[in-house]
Amino acid sequence: MRTTGFARIPGLASGMWLAIPVVAVWFVTFVGTLSFPLLGPIASVDEQLNYYQVARNFVTYGFLNSGFLQDLSTSADPSQHPYIYNHMPPGPEIFIALLFKLVGERYAVVRLIFALLFLVGMGCYFRFARLLLRQHGLGGEGYTVLFLSGPLMLKMMDHPAFSLSPLFAFYPVVALHAYYQTGKRHHYYLALAAVLLGSLYEVTTIFVSVLLGWVFLSGFRVIRFEGWHLKMFLLAGMIGIAIHLLQGALVLGPLVLVQELSMAVSNRISGVPTPDEVRDFYRAHNIVLHGIHHFDLDRLLARLAGSLRFPARLSVLALALLVMLIGAQRRLFAQVREMATSLVKMWGWALATLVPPFIMFPAYATDYGLGGHVELYWAIGATAVLAYAVRVAASGWSRDGRRSLSSAVLALALVACLLQLAYLQRPKLAALRSYARAPNPYADLAEMESYVRGAIVMTNTYPVSAGFFSRNASFGGCGMSAFEADGRVVPSRCHAAFIRGYDLDGSRTTVPTRFVLFKRDVYVGMAQCVDACLRELEQRVAGHHRRVFDGNLFTVFELRPR
Repeated sequence: MRTTGFARIPGLASGMWLAIPVVAVWFVTFVGTLSFPLLGPIASVDEQLNYYQVARNFVTYGFLNSGFLQDLSTSADPSQHPYIYNHMPPGPEIFIALLFKLVGERYAVVRLIFALLFLVGMGCYFRFARLLLRQHGLGGEGYTVLFLSGPLMLKMMDHPAFSLSPLFAFYPVVALHAYYQTGKRHHYYLALAAVLLGSLYEVTTIFVSVLLGWVFLSGFRVIRFEGWHLKMFLLAGMIGIAIHLLQGALVLGPLVLVQELSMAVSNRISGVPTPDEVRDFYRAHNIVLHGIHHFDLDRLLARLAGSLRFPARLSVLALALLVMLIGAQRRLFAQVREMATSLVKMWGWALATLVPPFIMFPAYATDYGLGGHVELYWAIGATAVLAYAVRVAASGWSRDGRRSLSSAVLALALVACLLQLAYLQRPKLAALRSYARAPNPYADLAEMESYVRGAIVMTNTYPVSAGFFSRNASFGGCGMSAFEADGRVVPSRCHAAFIRGYDLDGSRTTVPTRFVLFKRDVYVGMAQCVDACLRELEQRVAGHHRRVFDGNLFTVFELRPR
């Protein structure tokens, strides 16, 4: 199909002249954050350390010890392993374990590999955007970067699961179109392999959303996607999900798996059952009890609204309306109908991909947004608006070079939209510069190991956040109830103990000797004590136990026996 829009301006057709340096800035910023190898300045500490801990356990105890499922126990005692997590596929942790086997626990190298894979995925994203835009007679896939936020892309680049999301979301369709264009079946087989691998790697809710997006692409003919090939994509994805469920059934037992999944699904939908109602079940079966979610309609609507936003969205919508009004004023009704249909299809695909998590698991969605995924999907439709504006404005030129009044108005509106985008991107570029140059806010973590190594630890946040550094058993979510007024420690009252067999026989022989009090960035579902309670907790512990380290991020207390 003949392309129009940006293609009418020599040298600007693809927009890759802009995309390549912008993505290069993201990558250079990322490289700057490697000065602190463990994790980046905007990483989720608990999530990143979880990935490393599970990978360490795979290397130490073997993949079969936990049936290839995630083992989140930090204990030095093999009998206290595994402590199973089964809600998400173990793909990222398995990949990190393989990297650990190759290069050791060299975190900078591991993070760099994920960043490079993110760049490959972004290459697939631009290829996909080109296919989608050309399907509607447009070009300019590189201009999608105008609608992408550098900090969000940096966070995706540095996240073991999300860094591969663009690859798994867009490569299968790109490979399928390579098959359509060349007839070489290896492209089709690689596409199916990528779908299967993605189902074993991606966060399940995100992967299911990608599948639904493909259904929309095929069903509404947004892009060429034959029905038979869609069915094979869906089959490959369902096989991967079935494999993960089979893992859980083999490791936990079918009945326990059904019970656990029913509780987890119910909580992610409605916020019930509560932690107190399910804690005994999870401990009895040595299953990780993550943060339990609470349904909050206001927070859900706020998260949903966030997933419908992209930079300069109101200006882009106004520009789209102006383009159609000018087209109608010129009696180009067929073109106006074509533009409206194309934009509805592109943004309908974005809605079909981004909204389902809020419908499937509303309580879960209030705690976990979609981050940079949101902008990747909206950016293509927004770029289409810019391309249509260029097309309609350029068509107003007369042979003697005079511009019609409507074209002049549209050109001014387009420039205003671009200026707004530039204005919105300025603080984000400044943030990237700060991430690369400023000290990492989590640098204190480098000090923790020397104060807790070998100790059984308690912490007010996620247990792995301290246990990863102690390399021994850990308790998490420990609040005021875990410390009596006289200073006596009661670790069984902590929210989580990822210790196989803990408290099952009535004995509590795992005695902590260190307490790590995180002062900020506490895990949303594990912190039982925040704000004023956190200050009171620190005072109570300090009144009976000695501080051995006090930093900006956390304090380490030596727990005195009672």
